[in-house]
Amino acid sequence: MSIKDHNLAMLNAREDWTNWINSIEDLAVRNDVWNYCDPEGIENLVFTATKPSDSASKDTIQKYHSLQAIYESEKKKYDKVSDRIDLTVCQEFKQHYLGIHDVRGKLIALADSIQPTAKDQKQNVRTEFESLKKGPGNTSLDKWLSRWPALVSNAKRYKIENLSESQICDAFIEASREVNPPFYNYMKSKEAQVENEKNLIKEAAKAMEKISNAFLTALNEINPDHASNGSITVASSADSEEDENDQNDDATIVQKAQNTTNRALRAFRKLNPTLSEKKITIGFCIRQFRTMAPPKENATRGRAAHATFQDRKHGNGWDSQNEESQPQQKRQRTQPSSSSTNPQQCKDGHQPSCPIESHHCSQREQEASDKHRKELQEKQDQPT
Repeated sequence: MSIKDHNLAMLNAREDWTNWINSIEDLAVRNDVWNYCDPEGIENLVFTATKPSDSASKDTIQKYHSLQAIYESEKKKYDKVSDRIDLTVCQEFKQHYLGIHDVRGKLIALADSIQPTAKDQKQNVRTEFESLKKGPGNTSLDKWLSRWPALVSNAKRYKIENLSESQICDAFIEASREVNPPFYNYMKSKEAQVENEKNLIKEAAKAMEKISNAFLTALNEINPDHASNGSITVASSADSEEDENDQNDDATIVQKAQNTTNRALRAFRKLNPTLSEKKITIGFCIRQFRTMAPPKENATRGRAAHATFQDRKHGNGWDSQNEESQPQQKRQRTQPSSSSTNPQQCKDGHQPSCPIESHHCSQREQEASDKHRKELQEKQDQPT
């Protein structure tokens, strides 16, 4: 089986670096040996136990063999990572770690030689984003879907501006318009619902702010002794969100009421409705996409072929009368040769039209022949 069949990440160009190093790290982590491979680490995989002498105690010898078994097990896992590097790095790039045999040394040498700069990596992420936005194209649907989570991960890793997960999700939904219309329509209707809820919260907050301001103004005028020391206007969303202290002895009753109202309004404005009361993530979008995806092309073709066969059988080019005639034709082929399409003529010149008539003709011929022989025999028996 080839490397392509295993779907391994290859390092054939600088643009492959991010996906490739991620695959190497993932393999090392799964085998619990990344601490020996991490280019930024210092821990090495070495066997430091001293072999005990023949006169050592049984426990000492057993402990040594246990440590040796643990080391050999970890060494096998470590060698898997080293072999994966040699297997997936192109011949041109292998020269960068020529003479280096440990995993950490290989990764450091490759990073120093071909790892893209931070600027290059950010540009690669943006290029990938623009490519995915265009839809699957000639790429398989599964592969296209699998690239979106990697895009989100890399955008977070390199802290790319104006490319948050929510923005990537929006782009994913737009890119699905032609590929999966049911999913696109569903997500768009949900987005409209969420937007309406957000607008409703904003409008409700403004109304509550006006009502609160009216009450505070009235309280200040009714009882000036308890009037607010500062502004009587409730803090808006643009004001500082620093909490006021209700327990301040210098605060008046109206001031405390104003502080409580401010906190309540700020909490209300922070309400952020989302789809199904969940945070929209790329994982959620992809799961929903797969749930609502149309049938695969091969299944569609299978159903179309079946339908075509049925059409031919019942209406188009398939005669039910022909279907009924098939057993008859088979039975006719099994009849004796006398029932063939070109039957032989009887001696009396009679042309049989069916197998029964043919049988009668043969019987008459036999009787005539027997009668003729009998007459000849009688003539021979007469005395001369």
